[in-house]
Amino acid sequence: MKILSANIYGFGKWQDEQLNFGDKQLVIISGENESGKSTLRQYMLFMFFGLPPKKREFYFPKTGGKMGGRLTVSTQTHGEFTIERIHDRNNGEAECFFPDGTIENEKWLKESMTGIDYSSFQSIFSFDSNDLNKLHTLKADQLGEVLLGIGMTGSDQIYKTEKHLDNQLNQLFKPQGKKPEVNEQLMKIEEINKQLNELKVEENSYHEKQSLKEIISEEIVNLQQELAASRKKQTSIETKIQVSPLLTELHHANQQLFQYEDPSEFPENGVERYQHIKEQLLPLQSEYSVLHDNEQKYESELGSLKKQVWDSELFNKANVVLERARNYNHSGNEMEYHITEKDSIARELTKDLEQLQVGVELEDLRDLKLPFHVEEEWNQLKQEKSQLFMELEKVDSELKSILHQIKHVGDRNEHIKAKLVSQEKIDQYNQKVSDYDNQTKAQMFNEFNIDQKRKWQKESKERDKRSNIVIAVGSLFSIALGAFAFVAEIDSLLIASILLFVGVVIQKLVVAQSNRRTEKIFGKTDTVTRSQPKQEEIHIKEMKQTLSDQQTFQYELKNGEADYQKLYIEQIKLEEKEHFYRIKQKRLEKRVNEQTDIFSFLNLVHIDYWPKLYHILSNSVLKWNKYSHLESEIEKLQLTLNHYEEEIVLFLEENQLIVEELPINEKVNHLKRLIEKQMGLNNNIEQYTKWLNEVYDLQRNLILRMKPYHEEIANLWNLARVEDEEVFLKKGNNKKSREKLESRISEIKDQLTPLLGESGFKIALASKPDEKEDLLQEVRDIKQYIDEVEASIEDKRQSLSDVKSLLVKMENKEDYSIVKHQFHLEQDYLKSLTKQWAIHQVSKQILLETKQIFQNNYLPKVIESTSYYFNLLTGGRYINVFSPKSGNPMQVENNLGIRFNVNQLSQGTNDQLYISLRIALSEIVNKQYKLPFFIDDAFVHFDKSRTKEMIRILNKLATNQQIILFTCQDSLQLYVENEKNVHLQVL
Repeated sequence: MKILSANIYGFGKWQDEQLNFGDKQLVIISGENESGKSTLRQYMLFMFFGLPPKKREFYFPKTGGKMGGRLTVSTQTHGEFTIERIHDRNNGEAECFFPDGTIENEKWLKESMTGIDYSSFQSIFSFDSNDLNKLHTLKADQLGEVLLGIGMTGSDQIYKTEKHLDNQLNQLFKPQGKKPEVNEQLMKIEEINKQLNELKVEENSYHEKQSLKEIISEEIVNLQQELAASRKKQTSIETKIQVSPLLTELHHANQQLFQYEDPSEFPENGVERYQHIKEQLLPLQSEYSVLHDNEQKYESELGSLKKQVWDSELFNKANVVLERARNYNHSGNEMEYHITEKDSIARELTKDLEQLQVGVELEDLRDLKLPFHVEEEWNQLKQEKSQLFMELEKVDSELKSILHQIKHVGDRNEHIKAKLVSQEKIDQYNQKVSDYDNQTKAQMFNEFNIDQKRKWQKESKERDKRSNIVIAVGSLFSIALGAFAFVAEIDSLLIASILLFVGVVIQKLVVAQSNRRTEKIFGKTDTVTRSQPKQEEIHIKEMKQTLSDQQTFQYELKNGEADYQKLYIEQIKLEEKEHFYRIKQKRLEKRVNEQTDIFSFLNLVHIDYWPKLYHILSNSVLKWNKYSHLESEIEKLQLTLNHYEEEIVLFLEENQLIVEELPINEKVNHLKRLIEKQMGLNNNIEQYTKWLNEVYDLQRNLILRMKPYHEEIANLWNLARVEDEEVFLKKGNNKKSREKLESRISEIKDQLTPLLGESGFKIALASKPDEKEDLLQEVRDIKQYIDEVEASIEDKRQSLSDVKSLLVKMENKEDYSIVKHQFHLEQDYLKSLTKQWAIHQVSKQILLETKQIFQNNYLPKVIESTSYYFNLLTGGRYINVFSPKSGNPMQVENNLGIRFNVNQLSQGTNDQLYISLRIALSEIVNKQYKLPFFIDDAFVHFDKSRTKEMIRILNKLATNQQIILFTCQDSLQLYVENEKNVHLQVL
């Protein structure tokens, strides 16, 4: 497979870019750091194998647009086709387009890659400087194993897997260890088995303790029955002691009950009802007394107020005069405000005109006219002048810059012309370089023929040797066959022996003739072999550099002359623009003069301040108009004030409401106070009249509300057959005392009946109660007996509890079953650990066997090819590489026949060995898969000679496999043809 071109829609910092590799086998993509080389390599891998959605997000274009692109490739099987893969189309799957219109999908692309996936491609057909950096971090004892794994698969995964299995096995089991899991589990199982044997002894004394439990339980039941009977008797006596005060009270209350009369003639709840009526009637009587006092007070105040009030005509006339006084005050305030505002405007105008200093006086504002179009004209003049000034400055600055650039470009062109050589000398250099290249190619061809001749001579000797063996064996067999035919007289066998001999002789002649022809061919080409002197090679390089410099100078001179012509044209344009602005400036000055003729004061003001001056003068004219208006308003208000002063003086004198001469404001306030006093008197008369009417209404209402209460009191006295309140209350208290005794007897009955029963209560009611001291002594005797029984029960219970505790502990104790279960669980876990250890052991054995198969069948080819490239890269210092055998690590042999382990080599030599392994692996695998080989800055630590040798090796490999080299070294361009390079700019 060969990559022909790439069309990147968007991938990382690459967007809308096209790269064409043509039909080149070795492509070098060079550029500075951060120019996008690694991103371009990831793009090619993305087109072949795709990426998961999360990883695709990392390469989204930074400036927007779709992520993906096209990659055109060519294969021997399918010819040329284009792979297109876009992030948001077909879930990121590829489509393959053929020139005949056929379209294939992702599945077909994977099949065409012959089973190679992303990780396999990275391991075999791609490596970079990061792989070398990983190699630098390995320990000395790890290096040989890692290089062996790389030689077999292209990565260190075999080494990592083997180390992982060793770690897992050591963590599980060691024959002499204690920390591994299997060792710890064996010790744990032994300890559990010891506990299991100890627990078997504890199962013997259970039945003895069970019999003892039944005996103690029976004794406790008997004691509890005796205790219950004693407590019942104690409760009965204590109940009698508890109710002894109630029994005494009951006996006393029953004797008192017979001393009271029968209260059947007194009303039910008569006293409470009488007191309730009195309580409700008392507030009404008190309220009626208060209303009577208020009635007398209001009538007295009302008579006094009516003597002080005016008649209605005088009151209305005074209100009219006072209402006009409000207008008088308003007019006075307004006149004072106008005077203050007029003086303020005069001061502002004087100050504004003095600050302007343009010769405009206060009286000039009367005749000054500023139409609205004047403001627009002045603004336009200011803007045009300012813009014209900036344009002229800009043109002048650009003109100076252009002249400076013209001088600089001219000097640069003259300097380049001085560096140019004649065309005749350039032709001579081209001819010499061409001759040198032809000689170099001829020399390389002769070297190739000499190498082929040596190989042919070696093969020729082998063919002669085989031919001699054939003729010897054939002759002997022919003679033997002829002798046998002669003796047996078989003609056919005799003829066959003769033909066999003739065939053997012909074979010898054919081989000899073929060797002579081939020798003639190689003899003709073995004449032109000479090595070119080192001095001539240096001279030719200098000529190539000179030719390259001359091409650069001619290109720069051509661009410089074009730049000079553009600058000259730009100079003419700027001069024309300057002339146009000068004409525009003269027209502007004419318009300015027209305005200064109309408004002479503008001569004293710069044009930039004209719009501001317009606003100031406009405001001043408005203020002057307002000033004139205020003067006329003040005169009108003064006439109004004089008329009112005459009116109020006349009213006060006619009605004799003032006795001394006062200012007009005091007269108005005096009249206002008189009117307010009259209004207050009228309001008080209305209020007292209203209150008096309310008192009359409330008195009538109270009389009606008290009538039912008086009627109910009379009814109670009638039912009790009394004439006054004292006798009624005496009969009511007698009934209340009897009812209280009956209620108390009922309460005592309710308390005693639950304790003594109905019959016990009747006995207690009829008889005298027992003495309390006798009952207390009997209770003390019973309590002493109960304490003795309870102590005995407690002792029995403690014994029973101890026995039960032992029994429960023995019944509930599951140590034996738990330990036994745990023993089986630990045995199962041990089996799982041993199974896991066996799996890792088998896996390691399979890995070692697979590794051995690779070493026997596949690795020798890789090691042979590695030795060849390692010899070239080290300049012949190391001639062979040996794979590990019989426990020995990977070794290399130098040109003196001394062998070294890889951990004894320098870091640079290990890098060269690693690169040789990767190249050899790619070369061997490429015979089957035919895929491109990506190398990303893997030679950054090589010197010039090693780099040149590496490029020569890559050129040779590129005859069978496309190689794409990504590098930041521009010096690689010296070792390859220019058309094979792709140079990237920093994006």
